[in-house]
This record gives sequence, C-alpha cells and structure tokens, in this order.
Amino acid sequence: MHSTSGYDMSRGYRYYEVKNIHATRAAGGLCLPIPGGTTCRLVLPGGSGGLKHEAYSSDTGGISGDAKKDKVAGLYTTSLSGCQILGIFTYDGGQWTSFFFQHCLAGGYNMTKAKQAITNGNSSWAVVVQRGEFGIEDLVDATYRIVGVPKRQITAYQAHMDTNPVAFGVRFNGGYFGEV
Repeated sequence: MHSTSGYDMSRGYRYYEVKNIHATRAAGGLCLPIPGGTTCRLVLPGGSGGLKHEAYSSDTGGISGDAKKDKVAGLYTTSLSGCQILGIFTYDGGQWTSFFFQHCLAGGYNMTKAKQAITNGNSSWAVVVQRGEFGIEDLVDATYRIVGVPKRQITAYQAHMDTNPVAFGVRFNGGYFGEV
C-alpha cells in the first residue's frame, strides 16, 4: 500500500498526508522546508534526546523562547490523538532563534501568544499537525494572517493514526520534524 500522498503545494503551503505511520516511507520522515534541511526521521534516542517536553497546553497557551539563549535543541509532545500542534520557529543569521510550540484541542491554539513570540514571520517556518484534515486549513490561515509566516514556509502534517496516540517532535539542528 502507498503510505503517503507526499507534499501537495496546490494549496499554497506544503500539505503532507500520512496514511500509514507504520509504513517505511512515512517513517522516513519529513523536514521543515529550510535551506539545507534533510528528510531523515526524527529520532529521540533514549527518550527525549535532549528535546524539551511540552505537554498538552490549551490552558497555558503553549511555550515560547529563544532556542539559542535557552539552549533548547528542540521540542516534543506526547499523547497526540484528536488534538492539534502548532510549531513556529524563526531561522535568523544561520541559526534558530525564537520559537512557539503548542499542543492543544483542535481550534484551541493561542495566536496572540504566537504573535508575541514570533516577531519576524517572514524569517519563520511553521508546522501544523493534526489527525484528520478538518480544521487544518484554519490553523494554516491563522498562522499566515496573524503571525505573518508565508504560506510557502508552512507545512501541514495530517496523520491518519490508529487508535494509539503518538509523540511528535521538532529538532532545530537540521530542521527535522516527525512522529517518534
């Protein structure tokens, strides 16, 4: 069976649909569309692999910071089922700087906090993740309109997960993201 539909740019942003997360091609992973980005699977050796954990955060509105100053290698969350993830990351001067990351109920994202954290949308890249397509277009549109991330720099990742929730993470070095 074909495991993925691949990238679809017809929507103005990268849309990637994973139909079977256990298939080889899907497990091969995805990458943020950055210069020098790779297509390797994100692997968290021995657990977090140095990534900062962000739990489900509809009540707190996500986390933000400066990857360089805070010495954050990346972020990950667990127990993704019927939720959404919004990750926005600024690449400035050859390094990752500001970031915003939220794991929330579908439609519960905090664009006000995202806009405060990401001051230069044109130099930022975003990934939006959810199970199923319903609502993913709204999240992409809000990321573009409110935060200012160009649509060509947004990747929407739709997972057709089985009944088990999965973990999802982003590693700044190399721009990797994917299910773990």
